Amino acid sequence: MAEMLAAAFGSANRNDLQIVVPARPLVRRGIRVRPVSEGAVVDGALVTRKFRGDFAKNQLPLMMDLLDGAHSHEEIATALGLTQKQTYSALALLWTSGVIEDAEYDTGATAPDTLSNYLSRMADATANEAHWTRSLDRLQSVRIALQGGAAADDVARILAADGIEVCPPDQVRAQSSDLVVHVCTDSEDPQLLMAADAAWESSTRLLPVLLQGAVLSVGPLVDRNFSACLRCAINHDAVNPAASSVEPSVIAAGVIAREVMAISAGIGSSALPLDRTRIDLATFQTRFLPAVTRPGCHWCSVADQEVDGSRYRAAQYEAAVAAPPREFLAVKGHQAHYQQKNIDLQTQFKIWPDAERIPLPEISPGDLQAEARRGATTGDCAIDVDALACLLQGAVGLQEPLTGQGKTRRWTAMGGNIGAVTAYTSVHAVANLDDGWYVYDSLTHALIRTGDLGPAGHEQPSVALYLIGDVDKVARKYGAFALRVVLQDAACALVTAGHVLSASAWAGHRS
Repeated sequence: MAEMLAAAFGSANRNDLQIVVPARPLVRRGIRVRPVSEGAVVDGALVTRKFRGDFAKNQLPLMMDLLDGAHSHEEIATALGLTQKQTYSALALLWTSGVIEDAEYDTGATAPDTLSNYLSRMADATANEAHWTRSLDRLQSVRIALQGGAAADDVARILAADGIEVCPPDQVRAQSSDLVVHVCTDSEDPQLLMAADAAWESSTRLLPVLLQGAVLSVGPLVDRNFSACLRCAINHDAVNPAASSVEPSVIAAGVIAREVMAISAGIGSSALPLDRTRIDLATFQTRFLPAVTRPGCHWCSVADQEVDGSRYRAAQYEAAVAAPPREFLAVKGHQAHYQQKNIDLQTQFKIWPDAERIPLPEISPGDLQAEARRGATTGDCAIDVDALACLLQGAVGLQEPLTGQGKTRRWTAMGGNIGAVTAYTSVHAVANLDDGWYVYDSLTHALIRTGDLGPAGHEQPSVALYLIGDVDKVARKYGAFALRVVLQDAACALVTAGHVLSASAWAGHRS
């Protein structure tokens, strides 16, 4: 369970346009908040939540009675004797915990209880729609066509049970959210390839589904506006399913229907549209496979060459961490910024408690520029400690000392404000600084000596800067995306270092 503080979340999101706390809060369908000794627990939400503290014990039960969609923030605050700020913070936490939606956006649409409960609960996975009826309207506006014999018929029956009708493929509209779902057992199935070619030519969307023994593969969503073509998308290692006693058809139909609902209504957690989900229905082992365009593919590549069937690691990684188009981007993911464990990352620094520190002077770029001009007039243009201090602070340092209050402020942009780049430097013939290897402690604005320079095999620069990224630290928040964040952070730091030296007109630097 990720910890999130009500006061911190409520305060932060007042200025965050991606977070809109319900104006007329209404408890989501299928959700219950029950009291426990420490406070309260949310039942029915996508993630188990526990609220602790005096408010959760004493006032949250009273607040829940007022979350009927008929009361405004002001009315709730008055009824409970709370300030507007306290009420907003509590409602913000309930919203991000999947407890409430906004009755102000109720469109009046109706659906069977099973479907309305599902839409209300699952909408929290993306937080893209303020009320479940908007998800229903979105779902009902999409035309869904199913192809593939008995397996497709099973999916159609599941959707029909919730009032979702399917249509013939020729009724699917181009350049829309309409969807053709093709279920088969072979990636080279002629009917699948024909459907893919027709969808690509007509700019309609295709969801390929393979059921090979007990192995189900769903996706990616093939759309010529943003995806690889079908032939590139399914260019993965072959599936050789082992014999299994599991009857996959019923489970497979349920999974397929769920993915169709997720992509059409904008609810639930799904690897679509960009990835292919492969599930062993006997063990439920799951893999997510990114779709990568093959260089030279005449459908989706711009490279003028023969088709190269190899899968480049870099392209595969970039596809795996790529953000989906805005239509599919989940607002919910943005809320991870306010989880306490991720906020804490901003104030966590590497430390060297037993090492000797060499404090660095506080030098502004303007002071450094004036000093460089003086050096140019006297002929003394060698880099010195002042220049090194300004360079390091600008590249990876802090604008002001860390006090434990307020935001951590850095001179250079860092992904998530985590600050995962550490600067190491070798120093040779710099005035007032012994030759050697150093690491920059950004928390205390000091150098820490780590070792002597080795024998010089060639002319050594006065200062050489090395930036090391802490992928593990960033991965605690961003997962596989961490590598890209660290590379971008290091690039930003290098650019800033170059700007510092260029602005100061320091001679002889190379970046």
